Amino acid sequence: MADDESDGGRFRFLRAYRRGGGAASLADRALLVALGYTALGAVYLGFNVPVLDRLESLFSAQFTVFADLIAIAAAVVLWPLLLITAWACGTAGCGVL
Repeated sequence: MADDESDGGRFRFLRAYRRGGGAASLADRALLVALGYTALGAVYLGFNVPVLDRLESLFSAQFTVFADLIAIAAAVVLWPLLLITAWACGTAGCGVL
């Protein structure tokens, strides 16, 4: 029990990996981070539907059938960039889309 508290509560995220949890534990943590990133992207997309329409029109020339799915994937992956551009110039994707 003293070994659990030796780091003062810091770095709990990597504790299992440091104690010999192996690569599987690190992969679990990486998948958890990816899940959180994707969830935040989906929430951002839910609040910014006009961005999805602009991305879909942008991709419709190259991907005629799957433009809507590619627009969703691009918005979820690029949500930090879209958020920063929204803060910088008032509209999401300005200068990018």
